[in-house]
Amino acid sequence: MVPRSRGNTTKSGNALDAGEKSQENLDEYDMSDIIVTIYALGEAQKEIFTTVKELKNSILKPSEKASVKDCTPREKCS
Repeated sequence: MVPRSRGNTTKSGNALDAGEKSQENLDEYDMSDIIVTIYALGEAQKEIFTTVKELKNSILKPSEKASVKDCTPREKCS
């Protein structure tokens, strides 16, 4: 996929020129490139969702934290 140019506006501020530049940038993309990119973003989103879910499940809830502390008390050594 060809990256889009960042200079899609003109220094003169002419809206027509800016619109033409924008259209030229859109013409650089194929529909198949756009579809592949959208699919890849969807797959990445699924992976992020799964990772966040696993992280949430690995964090102890307050009630679980209390029971873990009761089982393994720490004593101060003097």
